[in-house]
Amino acid sequence: MDSFVIVLKNDNANSYNRISYLISGINFLFFIFYAISQKQGYEMVTWIFLSLMIIVFPYAEMVKNKRKPFLKTNISITYCLLILMWLWVSVWLAAIHLLLLILDKIAKRPLLVIVNKDVIEYPSFPKKN
Repeated sequence: MDSFVIVLKNDNANSYNRISYLISGINFLFFIFYAISQKQGYEMVTWIFLSLMIIVFPYAEMVKNKRKPFLKTNISITYCLLILMWLWVSVWLAAIHLLLLILDKIAKRPLLVIVNKDVIEYPSFPKKN
């Protein structure tokens, strides 16, 4: 046996998911306000529909994972939708949400410690040996 893998528990994953839900909720409220104040007619209905999708995707994931709703939630679809919506409003805020998506993926990745004869690889960012 030359190497083996140890899976570490990610104790902060639940907190990261709650922060992601908070960010989604704040964006939902902004886009509802934006649709009502800046758009008219069909555009307003479209923006309100897209805003509702921000809330529907995470809620559907929570319903799917009834026992531990926050632990196994994938909020990537919501972040992608937010990025697309922010591209119409502000490119800089879309870039910030892209950064939040990347950080969310890094924070929620599985923590695997790989032990070889020569080296121990720990899940750090950036990757170190």
